[in-house]
Amino acid sequence: IHGLAGSGAIAALLSTQLESFYEQTQFLLLFGLGTMIGMGIITALFTRLKFLKPQYLLVFSYIIASLSILYGIKIIYEQLFIYIN
Repeated sequence: IHGLAGSGAIAALLSTQLESFYEQTQFLLLFGLGTMIGMGIITALFTRLKFLKPQYLLVFSYIIASLSILYGIKIIYEQLFIYIN
């Protein structure tokens, strides 16, 4: 799912709406910084899970994988049947 977001492309498109090169550069730098901070926070939260028992980690992994697959199916469905029509 991570690669499907296209947030980098959206940020680049949004930056074209800004007037000056300085504003565009500042926007992209702040976007990149925010992305790194957000990913760091998520990573820090997930490292707390290593203290769980292995069977709980396995169940958690199955739940996350299932939700990711369902979300991917939702995206495919929307692209094929909702946004095309």
